[in-house]
Amino acid sequence: MGWGLAAMKGMHMNGRMDGRSVWVVGACAMLVVGAMVVAGPITPPSGAIAPTGKTLQEIFDKPSGDGRIAIAGGTVGVTITQPGSYVLTGNITVSTGVNAISIAAGNVTLDLNGFRLSNTNTTGAVVSITGTGTFQGITIRNGLISGGNAGVSQSSAGGTTSGLLLEDLNISDPKNSGISISSSITRGCVVRRCRVYDTGSTTIASDGSLTILGINVAGTGSRIEDCLISRMIYNGSGTGSFRAIQVSGALGVVDRCVMVTTTPVLISSIGLNVASGSCVYRGNTVFNFTDAYFSGTDGGGNF
Repeated sequence: MGWGLAAMKGMHMNGRMDGRSVWVVGACAMLVVGAMVVAGPITPPSGAIAPTGKTLQEIFDKPSGDGRIAIAGGTVGVTITQPGSYVLTGNITVSTGVNAISIAAGNVTLDLNGFRLSNTNTTGAVVSITGTGTFQGITIRNGLISGGNAGVSQSSAGGTTSGLLLEDLNISDPKNSGISISSSITRGCVVRRCRVYDTGSTTIASDGSLTILGINVAGTGSRIEDCLISRMIYNGSGTGSFRAIQVSGALGVVDRCVMVTTTPVLISSIGLNVASGSCVYRGNTVFNFTDAYFSGTDGGGNF
């Protein structure tokens, strides 16, 4: 409307437009034509409209087309020997003392995809990092782990596991330990948002030498955060001892964890056992253990 009024004002009394009005009208016409060219035709193409994105089934079926290596469910243990990204597509249950999954390579990401790994025999781990090599960049996440002697284990006789990440794991009913990363030369391990419950032994040593552990991480520079250790069970003879969380190496951090049993533990027990004064713990909560905290540096906010 603005340019139209301007053009009308620019007209002579005899109905003719002066040069300025002609320029304004021409410029506006060019803008209209240009906009039509850029926008393209306003009529859709003929035929039915076909979808261009993924279906809901493809979204929920994670291995579909995303390049990860699928591990099928079953009753036979699986060993990963090559780097890569792996995803579980069904539950795995073993009962012969072997590991449900063994990882013998570095640069491995294992997504449990919400499925369960189980070992009904208490002589093997459910997930084990095996071998004596230097394994870097292993990630295990997002699933359920039950039974076995340990939920996730890396033996002290193994090699170096640097940059290990365990997250969003629900670990239940291990005989001896929920998570046990025992090599003293391990570096930079992170355990976060993991839940370990009903940890206990049915055959505790009569001399009391066996320690039952919720989460145990050795090595240097580890971090344990936002984890829950709930209900440690004593079912054996002898006295033994409990450690909800134990950090055996230096320069570690334990942050915002909860360590709780449903009833007071009558045998020797420590909620958080930190071997080195260079390790810091902060914002944690401990209930019903003989000692809430042992050693380490209190960073504040602990209960």
